[in-house]
Amino acid sequence: MTREIKFRGKKIDTGEWVYGNYAFSSVNGKHQITVETLDGCKHYYVYHPVNPETVGQYTGLKDKNGKEIYEGDIATIAWHPEEPLKKIKNLWVVRYSGWQFSAEPNRETLKPYGATLAETLEVIGNIHDNPELLKEST
Repeated sequence: MTREIKFRGKKIDTGEWVYGNYAFSSVNGKHQITVETLDGCKHYYVYHPVNPETVGQYTGLKDKNGKEIYEGDIATIAWHPEEPLKKIKNLWVVRYSGWQFSAEPNRETLKPYGATLAETLEVIGNIHDNPELLKEST
């Protein structure tokens, strides 16, 4: 199975999220997300300048509701049936070694007890749109 490589970033002009390929232009110094568009028989690309601090890569994983998980997402994880849900930031995946989360503020590493990812994760926001969720982290 191949992993879909794509990115997201917030557009500089509107602050809206845009999804596609990431590129940095050494000519104009802009970070941009490139979106492939089909319009009838025409095939073209639209380049959206984005704030580089908001760019995050798709992990190739989806949460229990089928939502794509990107770097910088905040998710709840039920990693043990007797434990309360924990809010986790910056999901990242290590191929061939399983998956882990870096949890603020102490960067604790959490791993679920034999549960599949779809059963344990729910994306509840991201560090750019919902920074207040990080204050609630345990």
